[in-house]
Amino acid sequence: MKKGVYCRMCGEFIMNATANRKYCDKCYRIRKRELKQKREQLDESYMEDDVVVKEERKQYGPTLEEIIAGMNKEGLQYAAYCKKHGLY
Repeated sequence: MKKGVYCRMCGEFIMNATANRKYCDKCYRIRKRELKQKREQLDESYMEDDVVVKEERKQYGPTLEEIIAGMNKEGLQYAAYCKKHGLY
């Protein structure tokens, strides 16, 4: 029994090939060229859309520094300050 696989593009039988091989040498070069062209097209289209708008972080409430400053000002501990001002 012959050991080998069939090429997925042209159907040629490849002798002594491993099971994960998909293309013969000729089709492998063609496929490689096609993928390179496709990748270049995707890179060009990505470069056109390269304008990235930096989003500002959402502010959900006062920062930790602001909370600590308010705590010290009012003379409260962290838990008491958060409870009084409805934080967390």
